[in-house]
Amino acid sequence: MRGRLGTLTALYVTQYLGIGFITVGLTAILRDGGTAVDATGRRSTGVQAAV
Repeated sequence: MRGRLGTLTALYVTQYLGIGFITVGLTAILRDGGTAVDATGRRSTGVQAAV
């Protein structure tokens, strides 16, 4: 049982690490292209800013 729990924990943690790296990488690419920080937040959440 201990071996399975360790394996599942490792898979669970690495899944979220991968998502974090992808998110940071995509944000960096958008920022490098000149996208504003508030625009990247609206893209990820789908929320429109009030103007």
